Amino acid sequence: MSTSGNFLKAISFLILIAITMLWAQEGRFVYGKRYQKAQKPFSDLLPVDIRHTSNDPLTHAFTTGTIDSNTTLLGRWPHGPCYATFVIGNIAYIGIGDVMQILNNSNPSFPQFLGQVFTPSIVRGIFVSGNYAYVADGSDGLRIIDVSNPSAPVEVGFYDTGDQAYGVYVSDSLAYLADWSDGLRIIDVSNPSAPVEVGFYDTGGYAWGVYVSGSLAYVADGDGLRIIDVSNPSTPVEVGFYVTGGNANDVYISGSLAYVADGYDGLRIIDVSNPSAPVEVGFYDTGGNYVDGVYVSGSLAYVADSGLRIIDVSNPSAPVEVGFYDTGNGALGVSVYDSLAYVANYSDGLSIIDVSNLSAPVEVGFYDTGDWANGVYVSDSLAYVADGIDGLRIIDVSNPSAPEEVGFYETGGSVFGTYGVYVSGSLAYVADWDD
Repeated sequence: MSTSGNFLKAISFLILIAITMLWAQEGRFVYGKRYQKAQKPFSDLLPVDIRHTSNDPLTHAFTTGTIDSNTTLLGRWPHGPCYATFVIGNIAYIGIGDVMQILNNSNPSFPQFLGQVFTPSIVRGIFVSGNYAYVADGSDGLRIIDVSNPSAPVEVGFYDTGDQAYGVYVSDSLAYLADWSDGLRIIDVSNPSAPVEVGFYDTGGYAWGVYVSGSLAYVADGDGLRIIDVSNPSTPVEVGFYVTGGNANDVYISGSLAYVADGYDGLRIIDVSNPSAPVEVGFYDTGGNYVDGVYVSGSLAYVADSGLRIIDVSNPSAPVEVGFYDTGNGALGVSVYDSLAYVANYSDGLSIIDVSNLSAPVEVGFYDTGDWANGVYVSDSLAYVADGIDGLRIIDVSNPSAPEEVGFYETGGSVFGTYGVYVSGSLAYVADWDD
């Protein structure tokens, strides 16, 4: 091929990478709201049979992340950002990319892997009740996982909600889903293998999170908090609404108070003793950090923003921060059990923080889920992954059902890290943002 032809092909390759980067950004703003794309992360390394695909290396580079009629899924590299965590006793359920993993946390310093199950999309929310884990699985709706044997969890049922399932709460035999622009969906899960929708309510905004208490469902709906009477699940009715001023992402109910993670407007505390006339009684400004999650235990609110914030809400009208731990990444969700806080820490995985000393919380354990894999190139039995700030990862995929990392190179790039990779002979060429 001529020099000009090689040059044009190189330019085309860079343009494709640029388009992919723009489209794959995790946070976007749509209609003034923060919209988390619920697509599969590039951290899903999908080893596929490419014998029937084009020989063009560009086609190979991108078909490793997609499935069509000419490819067969053989295995996956189960790393990705951590959005969700749910803890019962010494068992922690975490979402990492499109995998739900189960960990034994009896020794918080060394969480023990018990089992995992793949889901079709990103695990955005987890709620465990009895022998089942209910997963809000982004664009693939509600997934129901039998976790009676933690070492061998298995999906037994699912329900496609139609939009992006971000939050889930289970009460009795009903699962309540925050389904983004499709509002609140109410699913009968009395038969886990055949869940059926029994009601829904169009919240008018973008439903991110849901909490159910008694006959009321509280929905974090972007613009604010919606209070919905679900005493008759087939005909839910809104009875109250409060505009929070920010972007309501998550909600936790304790007594007659609703604690709302309100994006850049911090933590809002709302009195819902009169559901038809909710009123704000207090707020805490997190200093411009984006608040994604909240959990309340006793008189303390645990807030996930740039890290873990511990806020004393014994006086709701004057909440006071009593502790902070910098998790090193954008904390997205938090669960608390005994004196341990489990933080879904995006690309840094799961952080386990001892909060027994509120003024000096300390990390006692973590589980590394890997970083965002932004690009991949396969040569022979090796996959070369551009893994964001984790640099170049080299993975042996000779056994596609059990890929294994055999080497890595820290490229030293910026916070945006590596975005693309191409291999020729014994050399790997890495696109490393500003380096």
